[in-house]
Amino acid sequence: MAQDRVPLSYRILQTWARTAIHVIYRRTEVTGVANVPTDRPAILAANHSNALADIAVIVAKTPRFPRFLAAASWWKSAPARVLFRLGGVVPIHRSRDGTGTSHNRSTFEACHAALAAGAHIAIFPEGEMHLEPALMPLKTGAARIALGAATDAAVRGIVIVPVGIVYEHRGRFRSDVEMRFGEPIEVDEWVDRARVDSRKAARELTDLLADRLAAVTVNHGSHAEAELLDRVAALVTSDINAKAPHSFARRNELRRELASATSLSAGRSGAPDDKLASAVAVHDKDLDELGISRAEKAPPLTQPSDKERSRLDMELALLGPPAVLGLVANAPVILGAALAKTRATHESWKTTTMGVTGTFLCPVVWTFEYAYLAHRLGSRRALTLTVSGALGGLAAVAWRDRFVHRREITRLDRVTRDRPDKLAAAQASREVIREHVIALTGKT
Repeated sequence: MAQDRVPLSYRILQTWARTAIHVIYRRTEVTGVANVPTDRPAILAANHSNALADIAVIVAKTPRFPRFLAAASWWKSAPARVLFRLGGVVPIHRSRDGTGTSHNRSTFEACHAALAAGAHIAIFPEGEMHLEPALMPLKTGAARIALGAATDAAVRGIVIVPVGIVYEHRGRFRSDVEMRFGEPIEVDEWVDRARVDSRKAARELTDLLADRLAAVTVNHGSHAEAELLDRVAALVTSDINAKAPHSFARRNELRRELASATSLSAGRSGAPDDKLASAVAVHDKDLDELGISRAEKAPPLTQPSDKERSRLDMELALLGPPAVLGLVANAPVILGAALAKTRATHESWKTTTMGVTGTFLCPVVWTFEYAYLAHRLGSRRALTLTVSGALGGLAAVAWRDRFVHRREITRLDRVTRDRPDKLAAAQASREVIREHVIALTGKT
């Protein structure tokens, strides 16, 4: 099937998204990407919990640039209108926005035409951004678009791909992200049912999508459960990750397993989640004895290898000079983004506010620095220094990550030397948590 020619604006936005998430997030793990076809029309149906950050992650990490659907109310903002036109965003009209749903006929027609051309469309089927610990009930829009294209426009080969995006911390700089593509749904298999009863088919297809989207996200019955099980999963995997490549995806998989196991045990006397909470409380006391704040979700308690220490020290030394240059050159950007982040009261907008501010300030600051240096040193040297300063910003981000890790190792060395009995107690209480997890999930 023919595909849309990729406009230059899409390539620019994708490059921006990849750069932004590389700076803002420490790691972005992508799993199940083979479930996204590159030669067929597709609808990417994702959960929505982190404002424009969700869009940036999808744009940066999907095989093809998708056309997004967004509430028509966004078009009231001039900057949003410009950005959406560059990205080919299609408006969705909602009755609560006062725009009238009658306009959605053109939206569906635009989606059908895009799918007929082999394009990918991205939609947030929950209908709005939220901070709930589980998925909200899905709207039928994705199913109706897919079934309408298949029946009314005779588009064949459409798939709906569930996309789960999970953040270690929505608003924290240099946290981790996982994007998981779930099992795709073949829309052609639903065409006959849609022709008999389109409304029923759309509802049943949406229910299937909800099940598959739940399988690639992390869902809990309450915020308290979410906080506890995330902490448990982080503690159990932290020492493993101290010896092997970090895997936020593995941590999330354990959270899913724990959520399922504790759900099965709900209502029983001495339920496993109560035992887990007690075990975590004991471990927190042991960490307090070591002078480790509970704000650190999962401090490693096992020593790294000598090889890892040497590698880390060498990287810190090599990254040091360019990192200093990057900090100096990008200080206005860093300060401006940090200040803007404090102004965002909603957790889901902190990363977006920081990213948008940084995107605006970078060209302004770099242009000013180039002009100043060109006046003092000449255009060639000014260009070299300006480019070096911009790239040095990336070096500063990488240096910061390694410095945080090295600081953890130094602290662990100190407590190993000065408080070996307290460290042993913390290691023992963490092992108790691990044993509870094994009893619940049946996995080591």
